Amino acid sequence: MQHLFRGSLQGKGAPEKFFMKKLFSHIASFFLLSGLLIALSSPVYTQTPGGTQIVNISSATFRYMDGSKDSVKSDPATIIVESWGALSLNKTVSRTSAANGDTVQFKIVASYTGNLGASNVVVTDTVPSLFTVLSASRGTVNGNIISWNAGRITSLTPDSITITAVVKDTLTGTYPVTNTAVATDSIGTVLRSSASLILSIIQSESCRLTINSSKDKLVANGQQWAVI
Repeated sequence: MQHLFRGSLQGKGAPEKFFMKKLFSHIASFFLLSGLLIALSSPVYTQTPGGTQIVNISSATFRYMDGSKDSVKSDPATIIVESWGALSLNKTVSRTSAANGDTVQFKIVASYTGNLGASNVVVTDTVPSLFTVLSASRGTVNGNIISWNAGRITSLTPDSITITAVVKDTLTGTYPVTNTAVATDSIGTVLRSSASLILSIIQSESCRLTINSSKDKLVANGQQWAVI
């Protein structure tokens, strides 16, 4: 830099210093804003409120050809901190009561409020033992345990799963049943959502007919009839 301006600026005094200070100010701003020569990164604290404005200004010190020192500051670079947002889980059931052999559907919706989204979202649902799970629209079924890898959930890409089950008839009585789903994500969020219904399980009625025939027989029109 000194060689570049030595012939035209040497002995100029105050105009030289003014020009050099403006030049270095522009250079410092260029370095900071372009990121071509210096790249600095720093995480934002998680407790920083959304909407916080962070201003960064770089500074440089230099020496004129006459030996005097000076400094300049860059133009400010500003960023706005975005809110984390929130992952949510909502579970519903297709009916509020059911009896033997009735089919029940549980629907689980994973959604996100905010700009960032949630990654590696996994939903697990253990259906109560009073049901036999027939199918799940997503994920894997292992007995009454359903595991669904929902992946990334954003405000624009919510996702859902529907679980179909049938009420068993191995017991009798009225049972309030609550089914709870659990969701986790990559930053350690743990969410739970439940849906409840009443099961009225009634033992199936049966009719038994016993026929005892006597030794006495009636004969009519050439046919024999036993007296019951």
